[in-house]
Amino acid sequence: MNRLATLPAKPAKRRNHWQRISFVLTSLVTILFGSGGVYAATGGSDCPKNMSALDCSSLIGNWVDWVPDNGSGSCGDLGTSTLQGNSNEQKAFNFFISQGLSPIAAAGIVGNLKEESQVDPTSVQGGKDSATIPPSIYDSGGYGIAQWTSYGRQKNLIEYAQKNGVQLGDPSGVPGNLTVQLEFLWQEANNSYSTVLQHVKAAATPGDAATQWMGPNITGADRSGGFENPLASAAHEDVRRKNAEDIYKANIGSTPTAAAAATDTTGSSCAAADVSTDGFIEYKQCVYRQFSKAVQQESAQWAGKPYGHSTVCAAGCGPSSMAMIITNLTGQRITPDVTAAYGAAHGTQEALPDSGSLWNIADVVGSHWGLKSKELGRSVTNINTVLQAGGLVLATGRDAPDPFTVGGHFIVIRALTSNGEWMTGNSAGFDSSKPYTTDHVMAYLRDAWGLTKQ
Repeated sequence: MNRLATLPAKPAKRRNHWQRISFVLTSLVTILFGSGGVYAATGGSDCPKNMSALDCSSLIGNWVDWVPDNGSGSCGDLGTSTLQGNSNEQKAFNFFISQGLSPIAAAGIVGNLKEESQVDPTSVQGGKDSATIPPSIYDSGGYGIAQWTSYGRQKNLIEYAQKNGVQLGDPSGVPGNLTVQLEFLWQEANNSYSTVLQHVKAAATPGDAATQWMGPNITGADRSGGFENPLASAAHEDVRRKNAEDIYKANIGSTPTAAAAATDTTGSSCAAADVSTDGFIEYKQCVYRQFSKAVQQESAQWAGKPYGHSTVCAAGCGPSSMAMIITNLTGQRITPDVTAAYGAAHGTQEALPDSGSLWNIADVVGSHWGLKSKELGRSVTNINTVLQAGGLVLATGRDAPDPFTVGGHFIVIRALTSNGEWMTGNSAGFDSSKPYTTDHVMAYLRDAWGLTKQ
């Protein structure tokens, strides 16, 4: 709840005597015990020996709605998450979306994986028996979803899998575990192939993203400048581009519900964001029991982090909403703790305990990440115009049922449905998969701002 979320921005005030004392004390606590209260003491003698770091935080922070791991491991360990999807293609697409990629970039990568291996983690070049791998994976040709070929990359893949308790190709276990290969690929992309990843993120179409991932240049007999870099004579660029376009069309708006999805529960995507039904990346400001364990674990990373004199959980719906807007419009994975820190340092929060955000947050935070904001007022036409142009809308309301709250709340209006209703992104514990009529939202809306790329 943001008590000041619906109040107009005011000129900066001088702190009175007691506010100065409060500020000094808060600063001392932060210095002595860390930037987030719930993280002040984790591990050591404060928690049982085998308790995970997240469970320890929940114990010390008194998270009454936290579902314990019971010693199964902390955020990021294998065995704690679920890939969502009805096929390996869809699971891979959703994995990349969960890591902060746009649907265009995700489709471009998966379009390549389909050409390389049909997104089959047991695929071996030449049809060899995957049950014999490792150690004969070395020098056997391409292996796995990306058809890793060189000795060094295959060795790194095997060691990464073994480190996380997965034996690639072991018929007694899970052959060619999909999640561990997706995680290894993502690790490579963000390190050895970070420039390629940036080009994929900047692509305008799924086909262009596929070309960038494959290798857009020709050097001798090979494609180059990409992640796959196949033989130029066997690149099949047209197939990869068509795969990407088809995957984009098939998946955008069709992320399966938990009940319908086939799952692979052997991997980890602890940092995976809550992905809505149309690929929108959503962040929750608190740790809510009703959402998946992966979403709870993600939210725990910032729930107790500071927002001025408060925390992201207690007063951070404004920064959380702006984080969603920045992430989805720019492709950069900017989380609520980051926007909260920047906003608090640049005057988006009243200098009172547990106070929420002022109405300047759209302009102050948005402009820092290259977005243009415009006040829309209480106008359905203005809001729809921004949505139809590919922008997103920051909205605030109060004295209301969902999607707002009684005390005041910022949300994101993210899409216009075919029958004229609005889809939202909500950092509170509401279900963002259901649409709202414009009449319902407008009854409680106080103001709105359109945000677009400059």
